[in-house]
Amino acid sequence: MTAQILGRNEAITMSIMELRQVGYSYDNKKRVLKGVSVELEQGRLYAILGPSGCGKTTMLSLIDYLTPAENVSLTSKLPPLPILECLDLRKEEAKRNVLKLSGGQQQRVAIARALASEAPVILADEPTGNLDEDTAEDIADILKKSAHKMNKCVVVVSHSGELAKQADVVFRLKKGELQVLECVQDRAQHQS
Repeated sequence: MTAQILGRNEAITMSIMELRQVGYSYDNKKRVLKGVSVELEQGRLYAILGPSGCGKTTMLSLIDYLTPAENVSLTSKLPPLPILECLDLRKEEAKRNVLKLSGGQQQRVAIARALASEAPVILADEPTGNLDEDTAEDIADILKKSAHKMNKCVVVVSHSGELAKQADVVFRLKKGELQVLECVQDRAQHQS
């Protein structure tokens, strides 16, 4: 991150993200990004215009090509490694491209990014989908700790009954209506 301090009446700008000489081709044939370089500043709204297929979405999806450490650094000024290590991602893995990680490790990076953020809400869309049973259980535990120990509001959308069993409140969305199926207090009463 770089800072540029200007004259007294001018604004201070902070570079939050930078792309340097980024290129991308589909199937080594169609080049959609050709040495793109740009510095993006905090406090500015950017629009990227262009015809369909020119690489706008590809450019935005480059976050997938960052390392886990870089991903976490997008949402927090805190050092990323302690957060990643809490989620069982080692120093070596924190330096690898996210796309080179397993599905479970990618889920952990997404959760680390959310945990590092000061945002009080975590929205998780199928966080345990396509994961093995043990990894899914680990992710569910992390989400529970985020709610109970970090005091975040965690909202999970899932098909998983196992994940729903971990929730404090279970809703079902049916025919456009949200119905409460179960609350933790209800479980405690049923078990006694």
